[in-house]
Amino acid sequence: MKSVMVTLLLVLVIGIVGCRALLDDLTPAKIPERSKEYAEVTPEDIGGFPSLGDATDTRVEIIIKHRDTQIGLKRRAEDDTMAYKDALGFIDQAIADSYALQAIVIGSPENPISLLGLLAPLGLGAFAGGSLIKRGKDYSPEQYETAVAKAKLEGK
Repeated sequence: MKSVMVTLLLVLVIGIVGCRALLDDLTPAKIPERSKEYAEVTPEDIGGFPSLGDATDTRVEIIIKHRDTQIGLKRRAEDDTMAYKDALGFIDQAIADSYALQAIVIGSPENPISLLGLLAPLGLGAFAGGSLIKRGKDYSPEQYETAVAKAKLEGK
């Protein structure tokens, strides 16, 4: 009788202590395919009989994967933000340099003295301005007149 009582007491203690895990492993559960795919759980991880314990383990894997993905996305967003700021800073500096060059050559409200203005009294300002403004394939006035006259002769 004493051994029966000890055995029952032992079963009761084991049942109370390990009841939750034992019940979770014995309770059947359905694990949806999308959950398995997201958590990357294989049939070997679950076994032939999916249980509540397997479902809770799959849930933990889903949470872990989601957190890992979010951390990766956050890092990529931070990297993109840094690259964006760098690119914007570089282009802003290039634009500022171009405006500074324009202010030196043509002048600006802050810099009323310009390179063309200094060269103008010497006649060099008009020459420099003309060479800066004229494009390579533009006609000079003489070339224009010659081309018009030639076109009129060919048109008759």
